Amino acid sequence: MSRFKFFEEEDGKSNIQVPEVVAKVELRDEKQANCYAKRYRYRIEQTLIMKMNGMIVSHGLTKQEYLMQKNFEGEKLKSLGFELVENVLQFNPKQLETGIELICELDKIKSLVDIVPNVETGKMTAIANKNKAVQAWKAYKEVIAQKFSFVKSQQEKESIASLVELMENQLNNDMLLLGDYESRIFYDLIFDKYLLGKNNFDPFEKNYLSNLFPQALVLLKVAPIVKQKNETSVNVKQVGVLDKESVDTGGFTNFYNDNYKPQVGYSFSTYNYSILSNYEYDIVDHVINEADVTITEEVKNNIEVIIDYRLKRIEL
Repeated sequence: MSRFKFFEEEDGKSNIQVPEVVAKVELRDEKQANCYAKRYRYRIEQTLIMKMNGMIVSHGLTKQEYLMQKNFEGEKLKSLGFELVENVLQFNPKQLETGIELICELDKIKSLVDIVPNVETGKMTAIANKNKAVQAWKAYKEVIAQKFSFVKSQQEKESIASLVELMENQLNNDMLLLGDYESRIFYDLIFDKYLLGKNNFDPFEKNYLSNLFPQALVLLKVAPIVKQKNETSVNVKQVGVLDKESVDTGGFTNFYNDNYKPQVGYSFSTYNYSILSNYEYDIVDHVINEADVTITEEVKNNIEVIIDYRLKRIEL
């Protein structure tokens, strides 16, 4: 039985379907006659819990569904295309609902891109095509004013203006757009060496974005362990532990004192960040089948963020 109970049907059988192979639509000349694509569908559920002094103060739930397309020229993988078709965000206590609705729509628009993987690492290296995203954003901008004309709160108006400005900046700057994707667990799972047929499970170091301290990166030492392997798939467990020497303790303490201590009531203690992940990769088609990721970040005994992220490949 699979370790990923979330990904099994009631009869214990996998619900993963053989990917659909389709002709590449946008063929410009005869040289591209050997272009084709394979399509996949994924569902994601993420919960985010924040605790202060051991008590839950906020809870968020995200449900998403992505279409992914691997674009080939001959046997060479050229790019991966995406479409976020479902995006539901729920928070308790309720956040600014207008801002949440706008974020959902903007995330859908930003997903409409083709991304080129690095030929050595499989990680994102460039945006090949963002025309669909640009056109979708152009059309959506025309209705934003009318769509949110009911908003009276100055705070909500400022939130909308900030989101619109950020969207403009990202779509006009590929590096900013890639940076946004790199901060998302989905893209981090999709883009890896297995895309290229490379099954390298050596230990590595990687920077992760903090959820408690804005824009801060923390360095983790990650140790992959192959748990099970057969002719079609491999199951991998990864444990990421914090490189404590890399932590900006002074900067974290200052931010904590200004933003968390007034609510928590206690001084900055010990900072920690850890990741526990389990993955299943398809080693024939070179895609991820399922993943279960738990991220824990805390200032010990004071404030804690726990993210539980589950991804599964489903039928088209």
